[in-house]
Amino acid sequence: MDTKKLIACAALTLTTGASAQDHFHMTVDTMPTPGLSQTVIRAGYLGSETLFSIEDDRLMYDGEIAVIQIADQIPSGAFAGYFGGQEAVLTSDFYFSTGRLAGGDFNFEIVDVQRLAGPEAKVLWVHTSGPGVFTVEADSDGATREDRSYNVGIGGHQHAQLCFIENEGLYDVTFVGWDSNGLYLQSTPVTVRFQAGEPNLCLADVNGDGMLSPTDFSAWIGAYNSGAPECDQNGDGACTPTDFTAWVGNYNAGC
Repeated sequence: MDTKKLIACAALTLTTGASAQDHFHMTVDTMPTPGLSQTVIRAGYLGSETLFSIEDDRLMYDGEIAVIQIADQIPSGAFAGYFGGQEAVLTSDFYFSTGRLAGGDFNFEIVDVQRLAGPEAKVLWVHTSGPGVFTVEADSDGATREDRSYNVGIGGHQHAQLCFIENEGLYDVTFVGWDSNGLYLQSTPVTVRFQAGEPNLCLADVNGDGMLSPTDFSAWIGAYNSGAPECDQNGDGACTPTDFTAWVGNYNAGC
């Protein structure tokens, strides 16, 4: 795309994500639906990734919400302060041999970034073409769908890709799979939780002032009424009355 940027910055050291390996894969598949077939995002297809699954449109690990940790912070250059790593690899190769992807040109669009802890942040999907040289392929703040999308084509498996997160924090990043050629309907959204660095995960501190006080109860009520991410105190990805009980437990546990 015309808006891609080629930028040089420091090399990164990969860290372990939610599983005991350097990275895991999400891939596109399709399934028959009335009219056109629908794109589907799948995870956990390698033998070493069987504990990964997508349930209720969310990436899970061994029955719990997966948290993909991206620990390395870039010290200098255009991305100074960003956190980056290769813990999540987006592909279109695993189901290619089935013929279910025939004629497609598939993409992962970053459709939403929800802040759970830490400041607001954008998410980039980046290619590296050499030591310290990066091309921005997808930007969550992109003006068009193409700008927000990482293209995996058909049969694609690019290990030069990295996820960059602008600030330290805990974020739910939602993807939609779609076909540039229009032969397949887009997927339902799939949400992946990323932890950039080691943010303060004091969930009971809803107003973010660095301390626990009764004002955090009022802040939680406001978050509940508006459906803000701070409402989710039990980490199930939803804002429900059970989060009040969870907030009380988090408050009593202290930070």
